[in-house]
Amino acid sequence: MGRLVKAGLLDEAWQPVGLSGSKRGVLAQHVAARLEIGCTWKAFGALWGVKSETLRAAYNTGMQQKSMSDFIGLINKVLKYPVPPTP
Repeated sequence: MGRLVKAGLLDEAWQPVGLSGSKRGVLAQHVAARLEIGCTWKAFGALWGVKSETLRAAYNTGMQQKSMSDFIGLINKVLKYPVPPTP
């Protein structure tokens, strides 16, 4: 989550900064997958003060948008784990 704060996608309270509903949904799904959170929509809906159904619907809408690929690329870049050194 610290990486997302540093990148300006979340604030210090882990709230989205200037993200549309669709981008919030996509971000929630990617973070939940990375952190192995089972109840994605419930967890992030509670964290962000949004109904879980609304967040899930926003994700589905976002995944249908062609422009979302750039945002997903940004998320993947921010969340990318460092490559371990080769022995």
